[in-house]
Amino acid sequence: TARPVAGTVFSWTTLGVLVLGGIVVLVPGEVEPFDLVTASIGVALIGAGVFRMRRSPELGSWPALGPGLAVLLLPALFGDVADPQLWRNVALGVVAVAAVVVGALRRLQAPLLLGGAVLLVHAVVQLWPWITALYEAVWWWLWLGIAGGLLVVLAATYERQLRLARGAVRSIAELR
Repeated sequence: TARPVAGTVFSWTTLGVLVLGGIVVLVPGEVEPFDLVTASIGVALIGAGVFRMRRSPELGSWPALGPGLAVLLLPALFGDVADPQLWRNVALGVVAVAAVVVGALRRLQAPLLLGGAVLLVHAVVQLWPWITALYEAVWWWLWLGIAGGLLVVLAATYERQLRLARGAVRSIAELR
C-alpha cells in the first residue's frame, strides 16, 4: 500500500532541486528570456499542488497552489513592467485570465485572488499610456468634479455598498 516514490522527503527534495536549479540558471543570466525557467518551475509546482490537493481534500489552495502561481505569474509581471514584449504581454494576460476562471469555477481562493491581482496590475501597465493621455486631455477641475460626483453617489449608497462589500469578503473567505 505504500508508494515507492512519495512522501514529504521526496516532495521537499524535489522542491529544493527545482529552486536550486532555477537559481543556478537565473543568477548568471544565461537563459534569455528568463520566463522559460520560471514558467517551467511554476507549472511543476502547480502540478504538485494539484496532486497534493487531490490526496488531501482538506488542504487549502494557498499552500498547495500559491507558490506555483506566484512563481508563474509574478516574475512575468515584473518582466512586463521592466521589459515589455508582445509575447510576454499576451501570455501573462492569458495565464492570469485562466487562473481567475479556474479559481472561480473550482472555488479556489489562491488562483482567483492572485490571478485577479496580476490581471489588474497587468491591465493598468498596458493601459497606462492611454490613461495618461486621457488625464492630460481633461482639465484638472473636471477631474475634481468627477471625483466629487462619485463621492456623492458612494455616500448615497453607503449602507448598500458596505453590505455588498461584507458579502464579497465573506464569499472569498469561504473559498478553499
